[in-house]
Amino acid sequence: MKYYIRYMDDFIIFHHDKNYLKEILRQIIPQIKKLKLEINNKTNIYDFHHGVSFLGYNFKLVGKKLIIRINNSTKKRIKKKIKNLKKYDKEKLILVKASYKGYLSFSNTNTQHFLSED
Repeated sequence: MKYYIRYMDDFIIFHHDKNYLKEILRQIIPQIKKLKLEINNKTNIYDFHHGVSFLGYNFKLVGKKLIIRINNSTKKRIKKKIKNLKKYDKEKLILVKASYKGYLSFSNTNTQHFLSED
């Protein structure tokens, strides 16, 4: 496959032909079963123009441009964690902010406010 994203045991395969994706899925299932694994209920073929959630991001194709935004639930989780660390563990806060800075850098969202010092 030319276009795909993989993280551990999760992956997305991109292709403009829905029938081709159905064929790829049909071929993947026996390979997964050989490894004594299962395809979960989130496995499906989606229209990329409507957006796909994956790893806390939402990927959406607008024209020929890929837009990557942070999911709302991910935003809330990050804000909550930073707020708690500001109260209880300022040393760990520095490390967590550095980690989130890397994670957030992959999105097209202005994320500086997540990491501000307030």
